[in-house]
Amino acid sequence: SFTRYIVPILFSILVLSITDQLNSKESWEIKIAIPPTVLLTLIFMQNTYHSVIPQIAYITWLDQLYLIAYFAAIIMLINSIVSKGDWFNNKLIDEYSKLKLIYFIRLSFIFVVTVLPIILFFI
Repeated sequence: SFTRYIVPILFSILVLSITDQLNSKESWEIKIAIPPTVLLTLIFMQNTYHSVIPQIAYITWLDQLYLIAYFAAIIMLINSIVSKGDWFNNKLIDEYSKLKLIYFIRLSFIFVVTVLPIILFFI
């Protein structure tokens, strides 16, 4: 079950974290296309998981892992949109605010991917 259900979730989060390292202007289309692709993949994997394992009335830890992966994909999509966009007219304000926002988004991604699964495991 570990290799069938949990490893694909971990691999999709790994792909999202590697995608964040793409910085060139030519790779922006790749950077913005991967989070929706991972999101759709997770949706289909969760539907398959629900069709194989009997339904229960409460949320399992595996469902919580899927929710964390959904959050991670959405955060990386926001990160790729923010890293491309021009938000202000002043170039100095633009670069400073963009760097602060990207730093905050990356920290929230790290929190969602590393700390949140551990917290949810013990709750």
